[in-house]
Amino acid sequence: MYFFDNYQPQYNLWYPQLTSWSYGSEPFNEYSNCRIHEVESFLFREPSDFQSILSDYNNFTAVINNDTALQAINFSMPILSGDDFLWHFILDRYVMVNPINNYLTEVITELESVNISVQENKISFMRFGENLYNVEFTYSTQGLLDTIIVKDNNSNLIYKITSTNLKFVVYIIIGICFGAILGLIGFSFYKKRKLNLPRR
Repeated sequence: MYFFDNYQPQYNLWYPQLTSWSYGSEPFNEYSNCRIHEVESFLFREPSDFQSILSDYNNFTAVINNDTALQAINFSMPILSGDDFLWHFILDRYVMVNPINNYLTEVITELESVNISVQENKISFMRFGENLYNVEFTYSTQGLLDTIIVKDNNSNLIYKITSTNLKFVVYIIIGICFGAILGLIGFSFYKKRKLNLPRR
């Protein structure tokens, strides 16, 4: 009850939807001929909501961390910076609002982020571990997360995840399975024919 009495309970959200078209030779219509697929994700309509939520979270965290009963059971919550808040938000969401550059630039400004930059459809985080490293999230024109790249502080590639690679892997696996099936069918016909040949 305390939370709802002291903090804003509602925000204006976008719930992205995906549509698809059947294969064909006709040009695409404005509207999809396939049913809409709901995406289990959401985005805030107003970039200013990011700062409001972060402030409410940190305020509530201070209340929790100063509660003697919770301290007695060693329970606490971390205070988040704007960078940390956006980092967790990006990791939990694989969609973004178009135009991505404008939306993310406004969000960064609202959160007063210092280790984040935006360039076109890419957002880059400078993170701190044992050494400095950078993580880049790149979005497709549809606003879907397309590529994640991790680089060290000297811009050397450490790790790369590309969603389009998954498509090629699937196609390769299907091709291998199809080839194996054809090979087995051909081999069985060959064995059957060899068995049916009259012996001399």
